[in-house]
Amino acid sequence: MNYLAHLYFADDAPLHRLGNLAGDWIKGRIENLDLPCDMIDGIRRHRWVDSRTDQHPALRHCHRLFHPARRRAVPIILDMAFDHLLIRHWPDFASQSLTGFLDDCYADLASTQEYWPRAAQPTLDSMVRRRWLLRYRDPAHVAAALDRIANRLSRDIGLRGTETELRAALPALRPLHHAVMRDLRDALPARNPAHLG
Repeated sequence: MNYLAHLYFADDAPLHRLGNLAGDWIKGRIENLDLPCDMIDGIRRHRWVDSRTDQHPALRHCHRLFHPARRRAVPIILDMAFDHLLIRHWPDFASQSLTGFLDDCYADLASTQEYWPRAAQPTLDSMVRRRWLLRYRDPAHVAAALDRIANRLSRDIGLRGTETELRAALPALRPLHHAVMRDLRDALPARNPAHLG
């Protein structure tokens, strides 16, 4: 769900960016999929980012920032909160302006429609047409997005009504987010995207 972070860690190539987002919809083995190499590499990068983030020691106790009833929801809340923090502190992480970066990403994604996974098509189409990633600058929009995710699940895992707790947690999450972003950027495999500066 941390779409902006996955775009940030993608190489500056349309299909690599798509692959970095498609990792949320393409599961299982990817070696034999009939997809372009850049997209496969992007899916690998997506999985690498998710794995390194999930294992990062800075996040070991993040669940304590939220009510115990939200324990299963915390990974999703963190993904969304981290996109919020990346937007709010973008100059700390990139040399390119955020609006310029997003313009490039939206154009690249639009150019790859023939490769969009079927399950991803509604989200990607909405993202490109409505250009809504910047809305995550506001914690209220993050909380609303979590409510929408909760509505799609068969049972509530604690995603509803997060705004108050999210706002309270953000000061503690900011240094953790910076640590994770810095460590992932330093360990980034293959070539480094130009926008990282």
